[in-house]
Amino acid sequence: MGARVSEGEREGSRGMDINIIWETGTIADNEIDGFTDLLRQGLETALAMLDLKFESGPEIGLLVTDDEGIRILNRDYREINEPTDVLSFAMLEGEEEGIYNHERSILGDIVISAQTAARQAAEGRDGVGYEGSASHSLAWEMIFLSVHGLLHLCGYDHGSDREAYDMSQWETRIMSRIAERLGDDSLTIE
Repeated sequence: MGARVSEGEREGSRGMDINIIWETGTIADNEIDGFTDLLRQGLETALAMLDLKFESGPEIGLLVTDDEGIRILNRDYREINEPTDVLSFAMLEGEEEGIYNHERSILGDIVISAQTAARQAAEGRDGVGYEGSASHSLAWEMIFLSVHGLLHLCGYDHGSDREAYDMSQWETRIMSRIAERLGDDSLTIE
C-alpha cells in the first residue's frame, strides 16, 4: 500500500500545520489534491470557530487509510477488531488544563477510512449537517469525519446524552459554516 504525503501550512491558515497522509487506493490519485484542499479548509474553519488558544499554531496529523488499516488501529488501540469511520488520538488527553488553554501546539492525529466514508456517503446520513438521509458527496463525508475527529482531539465526546448533544451542536454549526464558506459546488471533486 503506497502513501502520499501532503504537508505544511497553507498561506492564510493562521499558522496551522496539517500533515495529511493518503494511504489508500479508494481516492483516485488525480482527486487527492482536491480532497486535501477541502479537508484543510474544513479543519481551518472548525479551528477558527472553536477559537482555541495556542502559543504557536496547532498541528494536526490526518491519515486517510482503508478499512483494513483502520481496523488494525481500532483493534490495537480500542480492542475492537472491526473497521470504523474515524479514530482520534489526542496528544493532550488526560491533562488537567482546560481545552481552551493549550500551551502545546500539537493537537494529535485523526484517522479516516476512505472506504467507510464512501459507503456512508452513498447510504446517506440522518442528522448533523445533512438534509434528511439522502446520499451526499464523499468530500462532504470526509470533511464531516475530520471535524468529528478534531472535536475529539479538543476534548469533546459523545459518551453521554449531554456530551453527544454538545458535540452534535458543534458539528452542526461547523458544518453549516463550512458549507457557507465553500459552497455546495466546492464539495464535489472533479
